[in-house]
Amino acid sequence: MLYSFIRKLLLLLLLLLLLLLHYYYYYYYYYYYYYYYYYYYYYYYYYSTTTTTTTTTTTTTTTTTTTTTTTTTTTYYYYYYYYFYDDDYYYYYYYYYYYYYYYYYYYYYYYYLLLLLLLLLLLLLLLLLLLLLLLLLLLLHYYYYYYYYYYYYYFYY
Repeated sequence: MLYSFIRKLLLLLLLLLLLLLHYYYYYYYYYYYYYYYYYYYYYYYYYSTTTTTTTTTTTTTTTTTTTTTTTTTTTYYYYYYYYFYDDDYYYYYYYYYYYYYYYYYYYYYYYYLLLLLLLLLLLLLLLLLLLLLLLLLLLLHYYYYYYYYYYYYYFYY
């Protein structure tokens, strides 16, 4: 009795699941493909101009002053032309879109790292040149020291 009840319940749940899947695929894929498969969104450049004219009249006992103010507001709307085939293509495209920026994020990260290494290499090269210059000065110092020392020694004695 219990076994039969469980079996019927499972069969009913399975039928309910199949029914839900049927409606999901029917409504989702049918309507989605009907409206969006090879469907173009043509967004366009929209230009609107709003002109507001305000007239103010001020009257005093001796004079009447009329002021007319014209305000022109120009609004530009830029929309992009957008096209996609279906849901899979759409997510596929955005996957590669984010992957592209992810890749370029690391590309620029390594690029800056490379620039930093080049800067350090340049700094080491400058340090090496400075050491070579110091060595040259030291050699010149010893050269002139011994040269003048022996020269004066030989000259005076």
